[in-house]
Amino acid sequence: MMQQKITENRLTSAEDLLSRLHPVAAHFPIALLLVAALAELALMVRPTLGLETTIRFLVAGGAIGAVVAALLGWFAGGWRLLDRSENLAIHRWNGTTIAILSLLAWWVAARGKGRGALRLLLALIAAALIVQGYFGGEMVHGPNHMGIM
Repeated sequence: MMQQKITENRLTSAEDLLSRLHPVAAHFPIALLLVAALAELALMVRPTLGLETTIRFLVAGGAIGAVVAALLGWFAGGWRLLDRSENLAIHRWNGTTIAILSLLAWWVAARGKGRGALRLLLALIAAALIVQGYFGGEMVHGPNHMGIM
């Protein structure tokens, strides 16, 4: 029985491998972007903390990771614009939006100007990540996986 499951789970192509890497790649940028948002919040409370360089580093790493995770997600979900399920569609397009917003946040952070714009982007990204985590959990663990409905 176990050997049969192992055999059935063999890689079939490079695209299959890339699709399987999506869950691994998704969690690191989530952490980096959420910590960047928290660091920006701390900077709002205590401007003398000097976290600007750290925030730029976190946003840069988070943006690169978000783009990689989104691309791997497209491999996992298939390269189509319309999806077979509403959950997959929300997860796909929210993830794509997070990657785009992260690149924009990286650009704003790298310029070193416009803290207000960066704060808005990080708040939007943090909210989108919460939604993304919920719908990712729905796909992996099933409907109402958190038991709140």
